[in-house]
Amino acid sequence: MPEIKHVFNQGKMNKDLDERLVPNGQYRDAMNIQVSTSEGSDVGVVQNILGNANLFPENQIAPGSVCVGAIADEKNNCFYWFVYHSTKNLILKYDGRHITFVFVDTENVLKFNSTITTGINIIDDFLLWTDNTSEPKKINIKRCIDGTYPSGSHHTNLIVPKKNITIENCIKVREEHITVIKKYPKSKLHLDPTYVERNEATTTFDFDSDGNDELMQVGQEGQMYFDNFQPNNTFWNVGDIILLNPQDSIKQLPENYQVRIRITEQILLSDGLYRFKILSISDITSKSLISYNCEKEVENLIFTRKFVRFGYRYKYEDGEYSSFSPFTEVLFNPGEFEYNSTEAYNKAMENNLISLKLRNFLTKETPEDVVQVDILYKGSNSPVVYIVDKIKYNDTDNTLVSGQQVNFWHANLYEIKSDLIYAVVSENQLLRAWDNVPKKALAQEVTGNRVVYGNYEQNYDMNIKPILNGDIVSRYNNNTTYLNNYFLNNTDIPVPFSNPIASSYGQRSLKSLRNYQLGVTYLDEYGRETPVFTSVGAGFEVPKRFADNKIKIEGKIDTLPPS
Repeated sequence: MPEIKHVFNQGKMNKDLDERLVPNGQYRDAMNIQVSTSEGSDVGVVQNILGNANLFPENQIAPGSVCVGAIADEKNNCFYWFVYHSTKNLILKYDGRHITFVFVDTENVLKFNSTITTGINIIDDFLLWTDNTSEPKKINIKRCIDGTYPSGSHHTNLIVPKKNITIENCIKVREEHITVIKKYPKSKLHLDPTYVERNEATTTFDFDSDGNDELMQVGQEGQMYFDNFQPNNTFWNVGDIILLNPQDSIKQLPENYQVRIRITEQILLSDGLYRFKILSISDITSKSLISYNCEKEVENLIFTRKFVRFGYRYKYEDGEYSSFSPFTEVLFNPGEFEYNSTEAYNKAMENNLISLKLRNFLTKETPEDVVQVDILYKGSNSPVVYIVDKIKYNDTDNTLVSGQQVNFWHANLYEIKSDLIYAVVSENQLLRAWDNVPKKALAQEVTGNRVVYGNYEQNYDMNIKPILNGDIVSRYNNNTTYLNNYFLNNTDIPVPFSNPIASSYGQRSLKSLRNYQLGVTYLDEYGRETPVFTSVGAGFEVPKRFADNKIKIEGKIDTLPPS
């Protein structure tokens, strides 16, 4: 008998012609089949499609639920689909054998509605989608399954293994945890610097070892009274190194000294009694009871001739980095005016910084899925940003807070004692003010390892132009500024105190003979910024007569912010 052979490589269903006239490559009718359209050798092959099956015989899904999106994961031989209901939204997974609740939403976090979602992609363990009604979203499939109860009865909880956050912590997933755009820190670091202070005192002591007419040696310990502390109400701390020189010596401290000791214990602070250990002692030191001038040894200075700023950024559980926080004000504290006529410059214009504590990089607004904070450094003479250090939740304990040894993460502070820098931040991060993700988009696709959006909406309409006013005012009222002292090194317990301004020390001010213009930008919840707005009243000039004044800018916005 002759063999009749038909192929369906055109992949068309033709209902217009009689079945005897349908061309080869097309077909008249089909049920539960699909025709392969691949570019391989199996093009045109007819394959069976499985029929429908009831996967929820126990009614785990509420009546009236609607499927609003689906995608196949051919790599893992499964598929996912989105279910919308007015009381509970779901993301489900089926692998041919089991139904798995990937995400259960009872808080309207997923923002599903009856509109079909077409922009869905899978990249490794990530499921990304956009529905043209809310922020584009992304979830980590494995962690969402771990945070969802198998019964699907409760809202999915946040899982962050690097911070030991499990389903038992009962932190419900919020929209900010699953959006493609990630929040960046909007507050500056709090600076807690330690500057050089010339602490002085006097003492009367004999370095006779046990009355044997022998000079005390290096390593020996003793007790010593100090008085006449300058400035007043100062004292020595344990670990301070003190230089001693006889009061009748023509040589001056700190360049010249006879004895160098370390304070090992504060025995009676009110009476100035301390225990000390000798670090070095001159052979010409007297063994008789004589008076000494004492001065605290100055530690090594850091960033001596640099105007430096500090910032930070977040790293999230899935590896995303946020954009930078605002940088701090310039950290520079000059000494007392001292003009050197020989070298022809003011020798005080060096930064008297010994150490610096950067505080409050973790705030109440810090997302729970942040697992690392990068401390950033920037000089005034270069746009390059450097990483000082990377702070993690499980780092080794390395600082003392409230009498307990904790790490920098839990102390919410980072201490800098040298000007060594860790690494340079990638150049493509320097101009990244925020994540340029659209507010909503209809289409989404993956191309070249990048997620791209189509038919999207971005930016905001400003119906009312902001009105600003700016002027100059005195920077220090009554020549007083206010600083914070942190009780027991606790960042959460700042104790403000007044600090009088010394006329012989340089202070912050504005440059005179300059024109200034204030501007304002508005941010949304995720940090997207508007352009800079300004107005006529926001400009002003600082005349020459204010050159010797300590002034600052005062600004005011007379219009309400956009809602």
